[in-house]
Amino acid sequence: IAVILFSALLLAQSCTDEMSVPRKLLQPMQMKAVLLDMQAAQAYADMSYRSHTPRELTIKQYYKKVLEIHHITKDQFLESYRYYEQHPGIMQLVYDSLAADVKRRKDVADSIRMQRYRKPGDMIKRLLPFISNDAPVAYPPFIYARDRHTS
Repeated sequence: IAVILFSALLLAQSCTDEMSVPRKLLQPMQMKAVLLDMQAAQAYADMSYRSHTPRELTIKQYYKKVLEIHHITKDQFLESYRYYEQHPGIMQLVYDSLAADVKRRKDVADSIRMQRYRKPGDMIKRLLPFISNDAPVAYPPFIYARDRHTS
């Protein structure tokens, strides 16, 4: 029994050593936060891309800002990222946590959106101004193209 307990303890220790990250590197939660911000920066760069500025240059500028926000250098990030690449189990945990965080944020945003616009017409009513309380609402033609109001 002592041999079995010792073996189990040794196995558990090797698993935790395998899943731990050296202190000098970004820890999993910090790596997740940096990767999340980098993905957001890349998405923003893709949405606001202007042809007069090369996309890669824009993304590099955003990445540099992300690193500044997290108080880390490019070398610290790259060294940490290489470590995570060499330890796919830890990298998978980081990405799983990141994906769960993104999904949670999306669910919250969807919930808020659904509370704000409970009925299909609510969004249109809030977006379009009323002329007066008794006047008919002037909806854009694409909404009710066949039911246009004529005077």
